[in-house]
Amino acid sequence: MTSGSGQWTNINSYSRSTKKLTDSKRIRQKSFAELHPTLNRIYTIDTDLSPRDYTAYNIDNGKFVSSYDSPYHGDYRLAKNFKISPDGKYLFNGSGVIFTCDEDKTKDMSFAFELDKAFSDIAFNMEENKFYTANGGNQIYVYNYEDFKNVDTLSSIGEISKLFYVNGKLCALSKNDNGMPMFEVINELKIIYGDVYQDGEVDSLDVTYLKRYILRKGVYELSEYSFLAADVDGDGRVDSLDLTLIKRYLLRKISEFPVSKK
Repeated sequence: MTSGSGQWTNINSYSRSTKKLTDSKRIRQKSFAELHPTLNRIYTIDTDLSPRDYTAYNIDNGKFVSSYDSPYHGDYRLAKNFKISPDGKYLFNGSGVIFTCDEDKTKDMSFAFELDKAFSDIAFNMEENKFYTANGGNQIYVYNYEDFKNVDTLSSIGEISKLFYVNGKLCALSKNDNGMPMFEVINELKIIYGDVYQDGEVDSLDVTYLKRYILRKGVYELSEYSFLAADVDGDGRVDSLDLTLIKRYLLRKISEFPVSKK
């Protein structure tokens, strides 16, 4: 993020060896910036204007040699946060809109796709062609990187602040009910919501098991899977409201759980 408090500021380049200023370029204050992983280019998005715009800055040996704006101006809703995919092909904006990254200026920052949900953070699993998004709460949405389609939903225990994919594991920095920070390793389990008993079905056994847990906490414990399956309202807790929702589901008064809509 760039500095500034008066509309305009500078984006500066420094020599790694001498630590001295190499070059400067005017830029909107408080712009968010990302360095492209393979191109000699920095992408920025302004945060103090409406509508927002991307700008690309080409660099060579620390010198800003050229810059240009996105071909769009207000055509797509843009959030402040964005991230470049690890392979350098796309700009993922927090609004859910995806743009291309291309060495050719005429093809750069072109619209590619719009996800079905906005996000506050995103993590990439390029080995399996997946990426994960979160937007607060405890829901993590899994997408196929090839066609950008939502393929699964995962859950965390706490309210998610940041997502990471490190050494083959999906991790989250989150907050518990008391607002204390937590670090979680997210298991990519396929959750059948309501299946508290873990037999692959939602039936009266789940109601009985969950009722015993709620009435006699400390005697009946829930596994990690059972806890996530029981949290059918998606609030990060398991309580009598979840039990009521499962009962209503079995009586066919509801066709899906609230967690499925988040």
